[in-house]
Amino acid sequence: MQLAYIGTETGLMIKSPKSNVPKGYVPSQRPWYQEAMKQPGKTIITEPYISSTSGDMVITIAKTLNDHSGVIGIDISLENINSIAKKINIGAKGYTMILDKSEKFIAHPHEKGGKAATQSFYNKLYKKDAGQFTYHLDGAAKQMVFNTNKLTGWKIAGTMYLSETTDAARPIMLNTGLINLIAFIIGGIAIFLIIRSIITPLHKLKNAANQVSEGDLSLNIDVQTSDEINDLAQSFNSMTRNLRELIQQIDESAFQLSASSEQLNASAEETTSATEHVAAATADEIASTTEETVASMQEITSSSKALSKLAEDLQLLLKKFKL
Repeated sequence: MQLAYIGTETGLMIKSPKSNVPKGYVPSQRPWYQEAMKQPGKTIITEPYISSTSGDMVITIAKTLNDHSGVIGIDISLENINSIAKKINIGAKGYTMILDKSEKFIAHPHEKGGKAATQSFYNKLYKKDAGQFTYHLDGAAKQMVFNTNKLTGWKIAGTMYLSETTDAARPIMLNTGLINLIAFIIGGIAIFLIIRSIITPLHKLKNAANQVSEGDLSLNIDVQTSDEINDLAQSFNSMTRNLRELIQQIDESAFQLSASSEQLNASAEETTSATEHVAAATADEIASTTEETVASMQEITSSSKALSKLAEDLQLLLKKFKL
């Protein structure tokens, strides 16, 4: 607080600490007095202005007296705010600034307080309450970040050169790139080892399958893994073992069939020999029977002729008796 005072309609001015009132100074004609009288009973904050007493940039917090016969006010110097703002550095060459609602500087390291901000990029501060944007000043690209004080409506902003951002980010980017490269290499090695751990057992299985297809069932694949490939290798070993056992069983069955075939051949030869003997004996019996039959037929023929002769003789005899 720089100064407290009361001003009345009659022109009375009471100050603390005491100081001389400039000649011709009329309280009722001052902005702080008039703004307070427009809003009786309410506390108002004026726009920054140059104090006629101290010559400093100040704001006034004022309120009407209860009987509305005058206004009580307190001047607050902005020099302290300006000093604080100047001490704040953003990066190497960045700085902060404060502007009031009427686009005048309150604090700026290179501009005088109360001066209007005439450059076009300052208009962007008043298009919204907060944000950031890029602009160019003296041919250099800069970044502005700002916010709005809700009580006063002042714009509090910070600015810095984009090149500083790039310079500050470069080591981070280099470190990030290096880390990414190392991670990529480690990841590549890990992927290579993983792929090799998968492909190597598969090659073993492929070669074993080719050897099995050529008739070699003596293989036993040894895969030192604990995943599905190991299960596949064990299944392959089980398959070849079962095939060996099956082929052994087939060999044994073939041997038994060969022995049985030889026995059948021997039996067939014996049967053929017996059949030939039986056939020879039967042929002899048939020949003998045939001769006997022929002889019998001859006898029957002779008897038939004799009977025919006898019948003829009887007919002749009968004819004689009839005569």
